[in-house]
Amino acid sequence: MYTNGRHKCTEKYGTGLALKTVQGIKIALQCCLQKAVDEGLLERNPVAKVKLPREPKKEMQTMKANELKAFLDETKRSGCYEFFYLELLTGMRIGEILALTWDDLDTENNSIRVNKQVQRIDGELVINTPKTEASIRTITICDDCVNELLKMRARQRFVTDLMFPSPVTMGYRDAKAVTRLLHRIQKRAGIPEIRFHDLRHSFATLSLEAGVDVKTVSHMLGHTDAGFTMNTYMHVTDKMQQQVADTMGNLIARKQEEEPTTKRITFPA
Repeated sequence: MYTNGRHKCTEKYGTGLALKTVQGIKIALQCCLQKAVDEGLLERNPVAKVKLPREPKKEMQTMKANELKAFLDETKRSGCYEFFYLELLTGMRIGEILALTWDDLDTENNSIRVNKQVQRIDGELVINTPKTEASIRTITICDDCVNELLKMRARQRFVTDLMFPSPVTMGYRDAKAVTRLLHRIQKRAGIPEIRFHDLRHSFATLSLEAGVDVKTVSHMLGHTDAGFTMNTYMHVTDKMQQQVADTMGNLIARKQEEEPTTKRITFPA
């Protein structure tokens, strides 16, 4: 199934089914056959020891600092600046930002409360609680972002509790439609195409490179612990550690130059 299980849309998606689809099929078969084992119809569950291939790790892509201006300029021309500006400032998951309501915005404390997410289940967009306890969080935003959101609210021509409603249905936006919009903006801006989730990676990478500590970034992303964040963005934290090492080396070198020269004694190896 993983290599040759697809019979429709093979030109677009290839001949194999997605690994998550195959995993779901395996779970269903395993449960059915385990019931047969429990009732004495089978001696053993033939699916129990089937091992699926590992899902290939997707290469992380991020928006570079020099691409930000072109991207945000295009979002202004496309009428969706506030949405993508907030995403790049907070790194929220797409379901989280689409579920935001105006009472989630705290203008006194310059913060956004994240406590729900939009998901498509059985073809319908529904509201659920975030995936983990750590995902329920409060994120601080800057004055400029608060002002932009308030100006956007004043321009809205219809009454809604949603911060970013669908312009067609006035209800929740569909994540796939947002992704298509993102790709059109990237194309018009002349920058490489990345997934919406990569905007989240962009937030984390740019924050860490700017010197924000890992624990703070982990909280804003809604990760369970900072260790997961550090492992995910090891390429950035390695660079930060090198910067610390270079800074400390330069500091010690300057201090030694300031102090009177001390005779160094060398012991034989």
